[in-house]
Amino acid sequence: MIPLKPKGNIVERPSYRELDNKLKELRVLLADGRWRPADLLKLRANFDDLEQKFGLDTTTSQDQATLLLSVAHEISPRDYAGTRPPQEAYEESIRGEDLFAFRWKSAFFGNEEMYFKFALRGADKGRRAYICSIHEDDKKSV
Repeated sequence: MIPLKPKGNIVERPSYRELDNKLKELRVLLADGRWRPADLLKLRANFDDLEQKFGLDTTTSQDQATLLLSVAHEISPRDYAGTRPPQEAYEESIRGEDLFAFRWKSAFFGNEEMYFKFALRGADKGRRAYICSIHEDDKKSV
């Protein structure tokens, strides 16, 4: 018989290691162009806001990928701002997938507090990063 762990030692997910692995995978998927908006209109609005507030060009998918990859390299597991366990997505494209949300002070965005949320879905060559949001932190987003 395998002894049960005491309740006090239960590790809530996502662990630091799980988050680190998700971020590593996110970076690879973004670098390979294997990403999609979870909600096209919502993410377009986020990109438009970033363009206006920070003077960035987010017109092309390459512009967007460069921005997202910069963000993915700035954040770390310590910046995780989601729930434990992670919330499940409600967007049709990623319904039921874990959402990973991060808050951090971004050098890329002029030391502003930022918020970024993504999910991963699929397997093998069909694996994709789905970007839910990227915007200035409003302290209410989760």
